[in-house]
Amino acid sequence: DDKTLKVSTSSVLAVAFLALLPSLTEATGKKHTKKGGKKKNNNKKGGGEAGVVYDAVIVGSGLTGLIAATELEEAGLNVKVLEAADRIGGKMYSKDLSDTQSVDYGGQWIGTDHTELMKLCDDLGITFFPVPSAYRTLTQEEIDDPTRPEDVGLVNGPFVSFTYGGRNYRPSTLAATAYDAWKFGESEIPEDVQADLANCLRDIYTLLGSFPEGGYPHELGDEWKFYDDMTVDEWFRTNTETDLGYFLCNQLGPSPNRINGGTGPAEPEASSMLNFLWSMTNSPPSQNPEAFLINGAAGQIPPRLAEKLDHPVAVSDPVVAIEQTKNAHGKIQAKVIAASGKTYKAKNVLVAMSPYMSGRIDYSPGLPWKRHQLNQHKPKGTVAKMLLEYPTRFWDDVPDQGGRLHFVDKGSGMLSFMGDCTDNRSSQGHWVILITGEQYDMFAAYESEEERKQAVLQELAGIYGEAALYPDSFDMADWPANKWVQGSYAAYWPPQAWTRFGEALIKPHGVIQWASTETALKWDGYFEGCIREGKRAARDILDGKIGDLPEKIFSGDYVEL
Repeated sequence: DDKTLKVSTSSVLAVAFLALLPSLTEATGKKHTKKGGKKKNNNKKGGGEAGVVYDAVIVGSGLTGLIAATELEEAGLNVKVLEAADRIGGKMYSKDLSDTQSVDYGGQWIGTDHTELMKLCDDLGITFFPVPSAYRTLTQEEIDDPTRPEDVGLVNGPFVSFTYGGRNYRPSTLAATAYDAWKFGESEIPEDVQADLANCLRDIYTLLGSFPEGGYPHELGDEWKFYDDMTVDEWFRTNTETDLGYFLCNQLGPSPNRINGGTGPAEPEASSMLNFLWSMTNSPPSQNPEAFLINGAAGQIPPRLAEKLDHPVAVSDPVVAIEQTKNAHGKIQAKVIAASGKTYKAKNVLVAMSPYMSGRIDYSPGLPWKRHQLNQHKPKGTVAKMLLEYPTRFWDDVPDQGGRLHFVDKGSGMLSFMGDCTDNRSSQGHWVILITGEQYDMFAAYESEEERKQAVLQELAGIYGEAALYPDSFDMADWPANKWVQGSYAAYWPPQAWTRFGEALIKPHGVIQWASTETALKWDGYFEGCIREGKRAARDILDGKIGDLPEKIFSGDYVEL
């Protein structure tokens, strides 16, 4: 169906508003009131106001920070949002190619279980449409079928093609049912590899079936912390017998690792198996996290949220320090200091940035050692994104050339993932490519933008034919090179990071709260996680949640002998 989907509250089942508390706590000292019409404003470079004490200052104007600001203003608080870059939105940034096609340089997808994001789109009058991918969801009849193979689980059938060992593998036909999709054409995949894949899938789904839902990994029992001592690669190597079986199960199994979750945007060799199990349970690919695309692109959302705020977002002035002091009555007041020297006084501060980027700010008093270590042990992934527009969707005209989704192993090239993301209103074709992990290293080795572009087009043509060489437009987002982001699409967890430092993830430091998609309990790495964390942080501020603030950390002092 090519009709635009206008999703309302009722269409996403039981989406409920998070009720705000009937009164504010001592942290704000204000009566809890709902605000009426908001005055619009333009974002501009802002200065600290002498004598003004904000109820909350939010560092970062990504989706998490803007959602938190919206929630707090709705509760009657005086809020200021600060942004280091010259525009708002963080990685949520887009460009219009035409009246019917826009592209997102950052995230772009909506999942079927992303109820908060669907509600936000409905509130803003934004519509979305099914992604033109090769996935097909299991019907309820198939789900209830007692003969359904257990090792397939409830995942979608990925009608995809892939490149491995320099060879392109393609489904001979689109499978009639989701069950058959795992076969990728029996004539192309050796029987021993198919058996290897089936056994690995059975083992991983059995393990996932017993993994506890809810809570963070560091809160689990010792029987699960064992998995934080091994990498994802180690587990999959142990549970497969063939190299191609390893690739298929690791890349195209319950989650395409380095693409949509599991390890995060990292190599399996660098990521904790415990985090893989937790992510697959709390952000499951079986719930279609890439089911829809937004008409007009997701990047339109941050400006729409920002223009509703009472105060303009202060851009182009990065925060360099946050100081906290106690008055004679023991109450904490914070001072947020920007690179320009402007200062903002606040009763509460929300650092709405990834843990790694939050570590670039100077804190006084200093952070606890576990928070320092967490900031260093949750690095950003290496992901570049290519956006190509063609006169037509030529890939649909040559089905033997590949599917609408295609994966490439790192021994065969640098184009980790590619897929059809054409707006349903457009007569042209739009292709998205993600280059991740070690494959990003290959991409970054080219010294000029033109060399990178030609390398991408040549490799794409090797998969889809000569038509791939001639796009109407070619845009790229090199997120690891962006000074205010330094990676994408989110962060990942190396072995032992969760169990050693995880408790510091959202633990407040005085009146400083932490929130980003990386801190989300559910749907981490997605827009949905951003929204949930923005609301969680706002609730914590309204609840007066305050952490310890030691005046002096003696172990952190240098003592001259």
